[in-house]
Amino acid sequence: AFLEAHLQGGADAEEAKAGGLSLQAFENTDPYQAWLDADQAAGELVVRGRRPGDQIKPLGMNGHTIKISDLMINVKMPRRARSGWPLVCLEDEALWVPGFATSHTSRVKKDTRLIYHLWLRRAGGSGG
Repeated sequence: AFLEAHLQGGADAEEAKAGGLSLQAFENTDPYQAWLDADQAAGELVVRGRRPGDQIKPLGMNGHTIKISDLMINVKMPRRARSGWPLVCLEDEALWVPGFATSHTSRVKKDTRLIYHLWLRRAGGSGG
């Protein structure tokens, strides 16, 4: 695999705000990092490839859904990369397509209590 995902979860939102994380969580400009509301993403997060029919409710689309396949076409992702591109999912719901979309469903809000911080990096690279 060219990429690996790292999940770092359970940061207390108050501690995160005190540490300056809230600015990043609310105004994230790095498409290879995501902050998710842990209460909205309660359950086992899994990293997997795309499946037929997968959808996401991207931030900025007022809760409307888009097929992951359509998203990948819209962002001009090379066809050869699509099947192996990692998705972070909760059960059958995609919460994050690294580099392209974070789910409206699990967005960090002012009343968020726990935050998952996720990032993606090239396998064998540094960072995170």
